[in-house]
Amino acid sequence: MAPGSVAVVRDEEWLVTGVEHTRDGALLTVQVLSELVRETTGTFYERYDTIRVHDPARASVEPDPSPGTSACLWATVLSGRWNLINLHSQRKFWLGGRRW
Repeated sequence: MAPGSVAVVRDEEWLVTGVEHTRDGALLTVQVLSELVRETTGTFYERYDTIRVHDPARASVEPDPSPGTSACLWATVLSGRWNLINLHSQRKFWLGGRRW
């Protein structure tokens, strides 16, 4: 696990913003990715919670089917000049069949 990873903890997806190694295993500092509780932060210990990290090698980028999306943004994503963390702040991309 490293900052920038996406992890699933307690049935929510979280963006890992920090990792500290402790006696109880890794302590993750995270920010939720869900729209319902946007900007919520949390901390989880590896010892006490089941933490599943998404493998970025298995991720796929798909065009956003909603009206008004930018073709320029899509072309930028495909060219690899903009990472997914930056795209998250724009809220106009899909990852693994799910809108982020």
